[in-house]
Amino acid sequence: MIQALYVFDDNGNSLTHQQFGSRPFPSKIDQFMTTFAEIVTYGSERNESGFAEFHRLQVLYKTNGTKSVFMIADNFDIRENLLSMLERVWSVSSTLVNQDHNEEWKTSIFDIVFGQSIKISVFGKPAVGKTTLTSYLLKDTIPLVYRPTIGVEIRHVPTGFFGNHTGVVIWDIAGQNQFSSLWPIYLRNSHLVLITTDSGLESVYGRDEH
Repeated sequence: MIQALYVFDDNGNSLTHQQFGSRPFPSKIDQFMTTFAEIVTYGSERNESGFAEFHRLQVLYKTNGTKSVFMIADNFDIRENLLSMLERVWSVSSTLVNQDHNEEWKTSIFDIVFGQSIKISVFGKPAVGKTTLTSYLLKDTIPLVYRPTIGVEIRHVPTGFFGNHTGVVIWDIAGQNQFSSLWPIYLRNSHLVLITTDSGLESVYGRDEH
């Protein structure tokens, strides 16, 4: 599974990133990406690509004189497939990041990374239990303290939950009105949408008119 994607400028500064898994990364991976982006891109005018291994993770990269794109993935993922996907991410990053369209960039890489997956979206008003439902579906620890989802949280479903299919992802979408302009983007290409509500009177009769 792809765990994260990062884009750095030629000074080693992060331009944008997106994490897909919940696994924390060793600090040496961050050090590697920052130092590599600063050193290798300096004075380079041609595209270079490669990879490095860190215990159970692999870091694939592509760089030129202006930016570097890094992909962090599990070591058991097929490298040829990852390199092909990295090329597509690179192409998107060359245009959208340069134009400071980070949300469009994230949407595009979601399509690239999860384009062959079955997408299940969990959608509803704030604090109705979307994240709890997601955790229940994944047989994960149920959160006891309410923590609002920011934007969207994407969870990869382990093999065996839905037959033998390995490409199922759940999108836990934030319900706050401040994210309403992004809802069509997050819901796009969903194979299944779980409309979530609670059974309290406030939810049944509506907190507002929409």
